[in-house]
Amino acid sequence: MNERFGLVLVGRNEPVSSETRSVRRVTDPLRERAHAAWRERWPDRYEDWSRWNVQALIGPFGNWTYVDFLTYAGLGSTATPHLVHQLRYVPLIDHIDPVDVDPFNPPVLHHSWKVLPESGQAETRGWVERLRRLEIQLGGLLDHPDAQTVQGFKKLLARRGLELREVGWGQFRLLPVGSDPLSVSARP
Repeated sequence: MNERFGLVLVGRNEPVSSETRSVRRVTDPLRERAHAAWRERWPDRYEDWSRWNVQALIGPFGNWTYVDFLTYAGLGSTATPHLVHQLRYVPLIDHIDPVDVDPFNPPVLHHSWKVLPESGQAETRGWVERLRRLEIQLGGLLDHPDAQTVQGFKKLLARRGLELREVGWGQFRLLPVGSDPLSVSARP
């Protein structure tokens, strides 16, 4: 779970824990209401509902204005999972619709390890640790307004002479621009 003022992110497969139990008591019934609204409004598009992996609750806690069901490509395997699909549910009027996502500059989910369970496959556990180290290296850069989209994040890193390279499943390196990701000096 990832909480910020006015926004709570909950992973679809995130297990219920002492930290998330109170939030899940509220989000689970909301998710069921949204799913029922989706089945009623869009009965021929079940696959759109089934692919979401993060639930975003937007607004005052417990009285959310919107509940977004988001699909992030690369969640659990890349350093910068990006939004590829979005459904928006409005609880007040029990209405849900797809929302367009910019395919050329989609939003990035930073701190994505917070919406995944730490247990599971060894690759995922290693990915979580690598991502935490990367976030420490970047300091407060992830909270910069320009870092919230794929292109903005790349440009922000480039202005600092850096680039993030994926070098295999769950493997990424923060490198000086133009360097070899397989060199001995490259560090995760």
